[in-house]
Amino acid sequence: MKKKNKTCMMNMFQRDCSLFQFSYNKDIVVCPVDKTWPHQMDLCGSEKIETNWAIDTKCVFYGCNTANNGGSYKNFAQNISNLLNFKDIEIWGQSSYSFLSFYPDKRYTTLARSMGENGIGWEVAETYQVAGNSGEGTKALLSPIPVNLLNVYKNGVLIKSTHQGVFNDHRK
Repeated sequence: MKKKNKTCMMNMFQRDCSLFQFSYNKDIVVCPVDKTWPHQMDLCGSEKIETNWAIDTKCVFYGCNTANNGGSYKNFAQNISNLLNFKDIEIWGQSSYSFLSFYPDKRYTTLARSMGENGIGWEVAETYQVAGNSGEGTKALLSPIPVNLLNVYKNGVLIKSTHQGVFNDHRK
């Protein structure tokens, strides 16, 4: 008899996930969004993900707007938390655009990390992807500024909003 490992935590780092779901560098054959985005899987594909969740598991999506509950956003985190294969799992997502930071509870970075397509200087210190406001990049270069909170859903219900430092902080 084959024993399955338990998934204690799943972390997904991706680009904007408010409109489309998981993205890969190859064409999706299971539930692609459409022919114009063949490398992105729609929510129906998320239903097919097989996991063996442990008790008190977190599934965290760090991409922009993954749990934005305003405007035209489809709130990916809330939608995922409604799926049967994510039942009773805490689904965390960014409430706004996300940016790189040295801290999990403050937005603070360097000019080198912010330059160009990929930046430089990643080996300098820890890196977190935190939610923040557009147009505040210069402030985040000068001193730490507040982050926008992650929204946390369970079974489709918003259960809390907090920063990732409560479970992921190199200073503790």
